[in-house]
Amino acid sequence: MGAVVKSKRSLLVGIVIGVALLTACTTGRWPAITTEPSAQHIPGRWVWAELFATDLEPEKRFYSEVFGWRFEAVDTAPGAYELIYAGDRPIGGAWRKTATADATQRSRWLSVMSVTDVDEVAAKTTGAGGKVMVAPRQLSGRGRAAVLADPEGARFGVLHSETGDPVDAFPALDTWLWHELWARNPGRMAEYYRTVGGYSLAPQAPTEGREEIFLEAAGYPRAAIVRTDALELPSAWLAYVRVADLAATLAKVEPAGGEILVAPDPQIRDGRVAIIRDPLGAALGIAQWSVEEEERQ
Repeated sequence: MGAVVKSKRSLLVGIVIGVALLTACTTGRWPAITTEPSAQHIPGRWVWAELFATDLEPEKRFYSEVFGWRFEAVDTAPGAYELIYAGDRPIGGAWRKTATADATQRSRWLSVMSVTDVDEVAAKTTGAGGKVMVAPRQLSGRGRAAVLADPEGARFGVLHSETGDPVDAFPALDTWLWHELWARNPGRMAEYYRTVGGYSLAPQAPTEGREEIFLEAAGYPRAAIVRTDALELPSAWLAYVRVADLAATLAKVEPAGGEILVAPDPQIRDGRVAIIRDPLGAALGIAQWSVEEEERQ
């Protein structure tokens, strides 16, 4: 992904996940990640995302204008917490976190993986060279959760939801489509996530000469690991939102206060992806992807 390398420093700095959950309170009642309870849990599937920002108002305006997301305050959850809806479906949460001295890093996304046993996964992560950033804890109404870091420092959440996982279907428009880890050593990181997430590994043909490995669970690719040359910076997860029209979505980014970090490039995913940054610095990917295109992969 050569064009991505041009923006590697600004992008990777923008998606280094903080440890804001270390101060999260376990009291109160948390909203579920599903509107209807299910009995389904698919370990290794990415089911949720949390946005941490020093000021939620510009973030809410940005995501509402770019993706049409709706934010709803949750009085029962601790702190200033809001659910993020794509249509009538909750897809994540937004936290107001304390400002830090890092003026360029005022917002971050944390992607969350479904697991069967949070405590077991936390134990495996230390044995596999990772770290437990937030120890397993019970969040009433949501489930058991923890925040981990892989051996290269990329942070992610794990959750065993009380109400099960959302329905496992091709992602709807304006919801999470894909998760991608930019790592210095994809082979080592693939083994880590195989151990921790129970994935099957599917190496792909190199993209622009870059090593890429798919992480598969329950018969489908759930995420990818791509090699990055940014050796001086931490590895990081990047989440992608599926959109109907990539050009039309990108046209909304700058007027809404965001920035286009990596524009569509025919040499990268046939020009169907881009990377943007929100007004306070959090990066995420956007992709124009259809069921038909998915079946051709």
